[in-house]
Formats: sequence, C-alpha cells, structure tokens
Amino acid sequence: MRKPFWLSVGVVVAVLGVMTLPALGDSFQLVAPMESETLEFADDAMKIAFTFSREDGYYRRIAVTLENVSDDNLTIDWDASTIILPSGEASNVLREGMAYQDAGTAVAPTTLPPGTRVVDALSPTSRIEHTSSDTWALLPMRIQAGSSLGLHLTIAVGEDAREYDFRFTATAITDPQPIAFFESALTSFGTVQVVAARASDPENDEASYSWDFGDGTPTASGRMQTHKYDRDGAYNVTLLVTDSWGRSASFAREIVVRSAIIEDAVSSDEPRDQKWRMMAFFSLLGAIVLVFIATEPIRWLWQ
Repeated sequence: MRKPFWLSVGVVVAVLGVMTLPALGDSFQLVAPMESETLEFADDAMKIAFTFSREDGYYRRIAVTLENVSDDNLTIDWDASTIILPSGEASNVLREGMAYQDAGTAVAPTTLPPGTRVVDALSPTSRIEHTSSDTWALLPMRIQAGSSLGLHLTIAVGEDAREYDFRFTATAITDPQPIAFFESALTSFGTVQVVAARASDPENDEASYSWDFGDGTPTASGRMQTHKYDRDGAYNVTLLVTDSWGRSASFAREIVVRSAIIEDAVSSDEPRDQKWRMMAFFSLLGAIVLVFIATEPIRWLWQ
C-alpha cells in the first residue's frame, strides 16, 4: 500500500497566493522563546516572522518569513521539524509547493546563503485527508481562543546545528458560522419534499439537520425530509444546521401548499387520463431534481 509523503519542489518559495488575512478580531502572541505580539524573533543567525491566516474561515497553515542574517549558510532540516497542534500532537511539516511522492523519499532541506530569505507556509501532515489516490484536502488545525500551538525548527548555521522551539497562544478567535440552505418541491398533492445542501465541516464530519415545517407538528431530523400537510396554505419552513463544532445557522423559506397545484396547470377540457399523465410527469420531475441535489457532491460553503 502506498503511503503519502511530500517532497519539496523548490528551495526558496515566493509569494503565498492562497493565504487570506486573519479574521477581524483574531489575534495571536508568540510566547517562547520570547514574547512578541508581532510574532517576530531574531538572533545572531536569523530573523523570522510568523502569520496566521484563514482560508475559507479556518486556520490550516502557518506562514513563515525567514531571513539569514549570519555570515554562513543557513540550512533548514524539514524532516526534523514539526508542528505541535493545540491537541498536543506533534506532526511532520508540509511546505507550500510540495508534491505527492512515495513514502521513504526524503524532503530536501532549504539552504539560504547569507543575506537571503525564504517565504513559506507550513502545515501539519497529520491534517491531510486523502479523498482519493490523487486528491487531498488540508484540514484545519482547530484553533480556538486560548489554544496553544508550536513550531519546532531544526536549523544549521554553518556547522552549528540549532533547535528552535516557537510557542504561540491564540488570544482571540472569531469562530466562523455554517450556512444553512435547502431546496423544496411539491411531489404530490399536499406533500412537500425538502433537501438541504450537504452540510459538513472541513473535516467532513456530517452536520445535523432540524426541520420545522411551520404547521405545529414536531420537528424532524435528517438531510432529506418528506412532509404531508393536512391543509392548503402558506407555511414557513425553517432549517437549523449544527456542525460538529457546535456552531449553528438557520434558513427559512415560505412554501405554498395547494392540493390542486398540478391540476391547475392542466386545462379543464383535456381528457382526465392526460391530466393524470401531466400530474405524474411534474411529480416525477420534482423527484428527479431532488435526487440530483441529494446525490451531487456539494462541498459545504463557509464564511
């Protein structure tokens, strides 16, 4: 069985095009080896600055800008470097611009001559989900307010090997909220079928769904529901979506139920069997649309 591994395809990585600015109100602090609200550190060999940026509402990478200020070559040993997640788990480092390779292939170090710098983005390999043999998704680091995490870098300055342990604290985090949405169709007289867009968090943990059909009946659960109304009228249907992190969002839509809604579309002077064929056609069409929505691999949207 092939195992994933990652091989650097560049020595000095340039601009990070996938990163976004931290969410308004989010803040981090470097607490070791020195305290710094600007997330910067410097010694006789290097200057290094860190940035935590969100992608689709979640933190997946640590952006790093490292400059060699010594008179010797500075070499970063990525194989010996790790990210310490908020859970305390230590994970190998995935660099920006790395490609899939077989396990056992070493990750080439980055060597910086004096006066040069590297701009990179580091992610924990343990947060990679392989959706197929050649596609993968980078899961979030689950950073919340008060979370602590770290980055261990092994760097050689000339022949002098050094170990750097950087520790960070998330002092404030604004949690992103899920988005709720659903489609509906009348599948038969007085019966409505509703299908929610597939809701999952970035780790593909299925969300929970709660339906209020606006007619006083008990709430229902599940992504797809069929509900029979006893009376014609306008009903306010509300969907409540709760993700695996405990965050929730709601979406409401008015649905008008008329028992003869399909029959009204058929002329009264048409034969009765043609009316029923038309009603069956529209019911089947509505069912097909809902089945397509249910089976289409919709990726959940996040703000």
